[in-house]
Amino acid sequence: MDVKMNFRIYGLCSLAAVGLYGLPIVFPQHFKSFYRKTDSKVPPELDTHVRKIAYLMGFLPNQVANLNVFITKEINSMSFGHLSSPWGAYIGLPRQVLWTGIDDVMKSTLHKKGLPVDWESDFGKRLANCITPSGSQTSFRIAHELAHLQSNHLSYYLLITPLHLLSLFIFLEFGSPYIQKRFKLTSGAVGIPVLLFWVLALCYDLRRTRHKFEFDADNTAASVGRGFAEGGIELFFRQRQVSLLLGNDDEHSTSTHPSCLDRQKRLQEVMINKYQLTFD
Repeated sequence: MDVKMNFRIYGLCSLAAVGLYGLPIVFPQHFKSFYRKTDSKVPPELDTHVRKIAYLMGFLPNQVANLNVFITKEINSMSFGHLSSPWGAYIGLPRQVLWTGIDDVMKSTLHKKGLPVDWESDFGKRLANCITPSGSQTSFRIAHELAHLQSNHLSYYLLITPLHLLSLFIFLEFGSPYIQKRFKLTSGAVGIPVLLFWVLALCYDLRRTRHKFEFDADNTAASVGRGFAEGGIELFFRQRQVSLLLGNDDEHSTSTHPSCLDRQKRLQEVMINKYQLTFD
């Protein structure tokens, strides 16, 4: 296979990778349908609150006007799109931000292992106390997603896979033939280990970058004001409690997010360094 053909294959693979990861930026209005959007309308006061926080974070008026907010059934908040895009930027907030007290929690249709939660049980009462949000938690969620949009994290994230594809192409096209000739190896003896290493390196880089962006967004949100930092600490503490109640282990991070414990500790460092607050 000649170099020109390989360049075409690389180009097609890169376009496919950019297209896949670029959907949330190019077609944000359609991408949100992948998430379980609810029929709940965003209260005017919540929409106004999002825009006030955006101004606090230094957003320009045209960027604030480009923000769109919706409510999702997912348990976490999300953001996608681009602030300068004609299609706008979107922030999805979990439905619990609309809950104002334990009564709202008990009216929800939450399930544990496929069964409705018995809110009158000891487990139900403890769970309700953990997931009832405070205003500071909601503010932190909003600021965190705005920080992702402000720093264009998604745009940078989509470049990782094409760059890794380019490095793989360069090696297979130019490095592999030299190694085969120099050490008298077959193409399979060189290519298979390289492909395995490439997959591991790509997964590691995607995970490392995603975690860095999450920590950066947490730090930016906490730096908006002390109340935001306190809201973040409270949010991650309660999420850890919910994980323990549900029998899940939060001590380890996932492929997309660091553990709540790590995020809570970093926010406590922000409180100590920026707001001179100590923890016992």
